Amino acid sequence: LVAEAKCLIASTYFNMFRHYGGLPIITGSFSGLDGSYNLPRASVENTVKFMVGLLDDASKTSSLPWSFTSDEATSEVGHWTKAGAMALKCKILQFAASPLFNDTKGYYGGSTEAEKDSLVWYGGYRAELWAQCKQACADFFTQLNANGGYALTQPSAKTQEAYRYADR
Repeated sequence: LVAEAKCLIASTYFNMFRHYGGLPIITGSFSGLDGSYNLPRASVENTVKFMVGLLDDASKTSSLPWSFTSDEATSEVGHWTKAGAMALKCKILQFAASPLFNDTKGYYGGSTEAEKDSLVWYGGYRAELWAQCKQACADFFTQLNANGGYALTQPSAKTQEAYRYADR
């Protein structure tokens, strides 16, 4: 359950990250009596490291299975797998390496306060971000080839409806 919680936290952070960039990093709970919840917004780089770290921790444990058998799938619907954690890591790194966050110039020209503080981009282009994404994808496909359990559903015909059903 701890590994699944880490995946859920990373997934929720990613849903916000893609719209807002750097986010406040919350690593514990609040008692309600603390009086101050003033957490600074982290940089894009630190937010990505936080999400990837959660997914790496989750996928390195033996508590997440790679996939579920067809018998398990009916009772385990909605549970995270190691494959899911690794795939989300690939998606996060691809998004972070994209020109939205990784470019020679910020989206608004680099003049806003958020751009100057690297809250909405990396502050410049970094080719190594694409290399990290490529390595994460290679690791995923190595595990996929070793463990199987997943395949693309092919359409039954070359019609719009068949492609739609295969995508579902």
